[in-house]
Amino acid sequence: MFIVLEGIDGSGKSTQHNRLVEYLRSRDVDVVNCADPASTPIGWRVREILQNKEFSPSPDADLLLFTAARVELWNKVISPALQDGKVVVCDRFVDSTFAYQIRGKERTQHEEMMFTLHNAFIGEYPDLTILIDLPVDVASHRLALRNTEQTRFESYNSNFFNRVRDGYLEAAQSNPRVLVIDGQDAEEAVFNQITDAVDACLRIADQR
Repeated sequence: MFIVLEGIDGSGKSTQHNRLVEYLRSRDVDVVNCADPASTPIGWRVREILQNKEFSPSPDADLLLFTAARVELWNKVISPALQDGKVVVCDRFVDSTFAYQIRGKERTQHEEMMFTLHNAFIGEYPDLTILIDLPVDVASHRLALRNTEQTRFESYNSNFFNRVRDGYLEAAQSNPRVLVIDGQDAEEAVFNQITDAVDACLRIADQR
């Protein structure tokens, strides 16, 4: 079973990701915990480049770097784990590239290329994608409270993040695998919705 958590920066995605991994492990589920793009040595180096405000890759390079890191993650971590019958929980995957690089940066001309590359080199999608949806102004307020240095993506303006959010919701409308959860709910309520969905998904997998 391949499960992905998605959401704009400040949505609470990473918190819920970590809680879900611990929840599954407490139930003796064999879980592989990973993040796109940073869970391989190559992916970590790519992440450092992409998040550094000193760099400004061209749109083509931006898309290709993310894709290359994802292919490495799939080949080295996700695919082997799935073949071994494990549950993979990943922080971000292909929907992030669609939301950030395609819709956020208004690069519609790259949409077909993005999916062509993904289908050619990976060809698989998550069994369940959990999108924690949050208005941009609420997410921005949460980020401000962190009092940490902003990454290149976090420093973009609200118009960019509104396009990213719209991109995520567009992906949810066209993909039944995407479950949208209101990130404005209390953390525990969000977590309970996530675990209910994951438990149901795992039960379906057990019946196959």
